[in-house]
Amino acid sequence: MDPDISRWLAEFQLRSSAPDSVVADFLKSLNLSKPDNKLKKTLLLRILQSEITNASITEEALEVLEEIEAIDGNDAVPLLDFMRTAYCAIAVECTVKYLSATSDGVPSKEYLAAMARIWFGRVLKLEHSRSKLFSYELAQWMENIEAAVVDTEIYQRLAKLNTRYDAFSAVRVYLQKVWETMGPCFLDTLAEMTFKGMKKESASSVLLMEGVGLNGGHEGKEQLEERAEGSVDGTQEPAKGEKGMFYLVDFDVNGLSFLCCMCCLQIFCLLVISVQCTIVLDVLAFQAQIFGAG
Repeated sequence: MDPDISRWLAEFQLRSSAPDSVVADFLKSLNLSKPDNKLKKTLLLRILQSEITNASITEEALEVLEEIEAIDGNDAVPLLDFMRTAYCAIAVECTVKYLSATSDGVPSKEYLAAMARIWFGRVLKLEHSRSKLFSYELAQWMENIEAAVVDTEIYQRLAKLNTRYDAFSAVRVYLQKVWETMGPCFLDTLAEMTFKGMKKESASSVLLMEGVGLNGGHEGKEQLEERAEGSVDGTQEPAKGEKGMFYLVDFDVNGLSFLCCMCCLQIFCLLVISVQCTIVLDVLAFQAQIFGAG
């Protein structure tokens, strides 16, 4: 399969609601030896989305965000504040959740291990490397996480926080914003452009035929296009000639050329839709095969 088509299909599947197992099997069948940065980022965002879907925020989400930051840095993509907030919320949840495991005010060994792993490992590394993921909020939380080991009051205050809810909320907001920033996938964009193009060109052709009269008089190309735009969005009525019909009597070369162009554009749009439908049918057939084998 052509590498570009493989990439389009992979992006389409990664952004779909198909089960992770189906997406994983589908990706294995594609030629993705050299995925570009956009596809890599889409895959990482899918992993993050899967954690939300499975109601499980893990430390893997921190690694995912770190890798996304590296990709965005290479592509000169500005880092979203929502990403910093999500990273901080995940780091807090993956640590503070162990405080509820004990009630004697003494942090468990799991808490101490998470603190060493996340805060003295990942977070300090972010600070030393001047990562854009590091923030003042993250530094403040680091002080509280460390202080909870010796300060019972801080321990109790952190243990009462609903850090799980905060983490899920922050990740959801980040995913929403980053998908909006990236825009729709290629196949979705192609489908929308094709539909709009067919709708506009169809209206233009109809107006052209209606604008030609018995005496050979016809509206100019620009005027017809303007009226076609109006008919598509409903702002004005379609133009009509003397009889509201199409005649070839005294039909000049310019009018005929314009009509031929409209027809060619419509044929091209139909070909694009045909190719897209074939791709989608291949995806559906593959999914059906996977489910049938299961």
